[in-house]
Amino acid sequence: MSSFDADAYLEALGPPVVKLDGTVHTGRFLSIEEWTPFEKRMKAIQENKASQEDIQLFIKNYCDEAFAPSWLQMLNPFRRTVAEKVLRLPPAALMKVAHYFFECQARGLDAVRAMEDEDPEIKLVVSQ
Repeated sequence: MSSFDADAYLEALGPPVVKLDGTVHTGRFLSIEEWTPFEKRMKAIQENKASQEDIQLFIKNYCDEAFAPSWLQMLNPFRRTVAEKVLRLPPAALMKVAHYFFECQARGLDAVRAMEDEDPEIKLVVSQ
């Protein structure tokens, strides 16, 4: 059986990265299982079946998952999460950054799905 380093491959695709308040935040790709609930909610947004509050909650939940703070960051009571920083952006910038996040996620998922389709013997090695 062949082995494949999915971490290195996804790193090469470029995880979501956003600079907010002078700090660069690097997120991670969500697994297919983690992304599925977001994908369903995103479809409702695309079909204009979601309120502004639903959209903001969707973006907050995604940012909290993709940009989870390290244990060291959690010890800082004054830190702002990526979600808090993103949601403070003006509406046009908020939509632009959300679109960017989901493009990154789609690239990662499409690449992994294509690899699995090409060779079912590939064993994905993914660290969490």
